[in-house]
Amino acid sequence: MTPKDDSRFSVPLLFLVTGGSFIIFSLALKLLDGQTSHISLFIKIGIAMLALGLISYIGTAVINTSSEE
Repeated sequence: MTPKDDSRFSVPLLFLVTGGSFIIFSLALKLLDGQTSHISLFIKIGIAMLALGLISYIGTAVINTSSEE
């Protein structure tokens, strides 16, 4: 059994980091009393990215599990 190459680009990680960054950035704007009109947009984008990351991670896990059998 050969080891897997873990140096490839991870799409789920990209989505999760981007989603987390959008949420943290929107909370930082809220703490700094920035314009509240943009905060709700950033939170929605962050939640969407986190959901895409979760779906992508689950899909990758299912594909890897089914390909091992």
